[in-house]
Amino acid sequence: MGNDPRYITVNKLITSRQLNSFSEILKIVPKTVLTKDLGMHHITFNKLIDHPAGFTLENIYEIAALVGVENKVMLQLFYNETGEKKTKRKK
Repeated sequence: MGNDPRYITVNKLITSRQLNSFSEILKIVPKTVLTKDLGMHHITFNKLIDHPAGFTLENIYEIAALVGVENKVMLQLFYNETGEKKTKRKK
């Protein structure tokens, strides 16, 4: 788990199913902290936030390790953010 104590908060909120998407993590852990811990440039990270489907599995697994959750749990949060949107079909 990452050094920042806010990762513990995020972990507890994810395990209690109170956080449902990646963007909700950013409301708790500042982007600057996350980019530093991921070793990513802030401009690159901002581009990925605008288009979350661009995150690699390696990035997602690193975030999962920082937060202290299983990879599949973090993948689900990203899927909730970027996955298929339910749309009403026109008849």
